[in-house]
Amino acid sequence: MPRYPSNLERYAAQVCYFRRRSVELEMNSFGFPLFVYSYSSRGFPDLPERYIATQDLAPVHLVSLYDVYYYLRHLDIPNPLQSRPMIRFFDSGRYEGDVLVAYDDRSLGLVDQIRQSQAAFARIGVQHIRRDLLLHPNGMAPDGLAEAIADGAPDIDIIGLTEKDIGYPWFIAASYIAQLRTKLDALFERYIPIHIFGCFDPLTIPYLFFSGADIFDGLAWMRHYFHDGHAFYGKEFEHSTSPETLLEPARAMRSLLAHNVEELKCLRADLRYAVLTHDVSQFERCVEDLKAFEVATSSQHAASRKDTRCTTGEKDGR
Repeated sequence: MPRYPSNLERYAAQVCYFRRRSVELEMNSFGFPLFVYSYSSRGFPDLPERYIATQDLAPVHLVSLYDVYYYLRHLDIPNPLQSRPMIRFFDSGRYEGDVLVAYDDRSLGLVDQIRQSQAAFARIGVQHIRRDLLLHPNGMAPDGLAEAIADGAPDIDIIGLTEKDIGYPWFIAASYIAQLRTKLDALFERYIPIHIFGCFDPLTIPYLFFSGADIFDGLAWMRHYFHDGHAFYGKEFEHSTSPETLLEPARAMRSLLAHNVEELKCLRADLRYAVLTHDVSQFERCVEDLKAFEVATSSQHAASRKDTRCTTGEKDGR
């Protein structure tokens, strides 16, 4: 007897087909999904020491220009023209880099955010740099957001959203990204990556990646201990390393962060493998959850439409 694919298998194949276009694209020789390792002085007064200890471990960095000026300007931050592939994200200002993130102001309306960001990009005038348009939807639906971008920034390179802005819990965020990805693909002839700021949790990343996001960053790799797809309290690492390492704080810090980088590299490789081979066995729970939410949402919408028809019929006397 022939074996017919289950609904879940068909859904998994659909998700992988949907994501393949992203995985086959590259930025500075790095394929998507792109993991960006954030650095910040906020909560990390030892930022220079952390940056020095890990800049050779993390291939893609995000630093604020405030921190570059006040904390890191005495350091020899690598030149992007060096032989080792490198991407640097800067969140605003007149600095040369690989990706420049627009200055964001959530107090402005969406159209004004786009207009202000476009004006800032134009003033900077740095050539051969990608522009990351960080926006706060402020309640705007995904379709409306995509249309506003198409109208106000049709030539933008990357669209950025914060994890906090796209909704909570995870399935609300995943739904928002899936709708936004679908609308962007319909409006633009080219592929525009979606960057989720503040999302570096190894459990959340697959949900948003399979929904349509491409770039992830955050400080979680500095704060937590990553193991087997989960983020644990940092002190848990003490039980997974040698006592000799823990006696030297600088060595212990580098060891923990190096471990987290390797965990994230493996996650990224697994996501790419899943899409390219249509083998989602490592992310079966994630795909099941996404499918279950899709089914529940479809049923809810169908019931809502039925209720609307019934109410309309009662008003019409039918």
